[in-house]
Amino acid sequence: PQEFLDSLNVRNWKKARDALAVAYEEGRLRSGKSFQKKFWSKVGEIGGKEVAVELLQEGDPAFVKILEGWAKGSPQEMFDYYAELDLKSPDVQNYLEKTNSREIPLMDQFSSTVIDEILRNSDGKKRKLQVSKANDLIDHFLEKNKAKAESLTREFTERVIKGRNKETLKQWVTGYKEPELQAGSAQRVIESGAFDENPLEAVEFADSLESIRAKRSALSSAYARLAAGKNGHDPNHTAIELNAMEDGWRRDFALNGFAHGLVRRDPDAALEWANSISDEGFREIVTKNISKRIKKELVDKASVQ
Repeated sequence: PQEFLDSLNVRNWKKARDALAVAYEEGRLRSGKSFQKKFWSKVGEIGGKEVAVELLQEGDPAFVKILEGWAKGSPQEMFDYYAELDLKSPDVQNYLEKTNSREIPLMDQFSSTVIDEILRNSDGKKRKLQVSKANDLIDHFLEKNKAKAESLTREFTERVIKGRNKETLKQWVTGYKEPELQAGSAQRVIESGAFDENPLEAVEFADSLESIRAKRSALSSAYARLAAGKNGHDPNHTAIELNAMEDGWRRDFALNGFAHGLVRRDPDAALEWANSISDEGFREIVTKNISKRIKKELVDKASVQ
């Protein structure tokens, strides 16, 4: 296997991919994600931007699979590419449609790779200098592209909050005064399960935040945990609460989270709840995202079978 990976270059990786596909189909190789991950990482390392652009234009799901290797082989090139990447461009939108992907998860995949590269250390510990560099990067994007800054904050938060108690995490979130950074950190803290012992407390925390943007993001995350039934919570109780709420942004963002939290266990109900969002523009975005998630779940199940 290592010889095979070492033999890859920008001229032969497509033939190698085809050969692998045939080998898996004929049963000459055990089906497994481990070697496939190594393969795409190597393709990213040797192909960089050239291969990334090609995969994106083709709407190939492998586009995101090469990011780790690309960051390893040409970190500055990948950073520059992400900094300039226009998520509304025809190529990106075509890729998202073909792969049933969404803009925010795509940003988070890039951000995850960038943050990992910055925090990478041989002993696995995060040094002050590395953390400082990550903060500098977030500040850089805050001036250039606030959505990407929020995405980077989500991924950075995930990597530095492990093992910290709930009160410390609350302070971590409220310590950010920029709405985008507070929103990103609040979302990831709630998604980490910090409030799962009492998931209703996540809603209280969301309502306590100063920034409206952060409140919206945190409410969506909190209601997604409620829909998932964390710590035995009955989602039916939340459904009754949602039906009793007055129309407005608070209910709409709670519905957004609740619908996303139901996708795996009850996709039909997820769409039904998404369609009850009062704001027409937001409703269209959420129902489209929910539909993509449902399609992706079906594709993933089919590929496993």
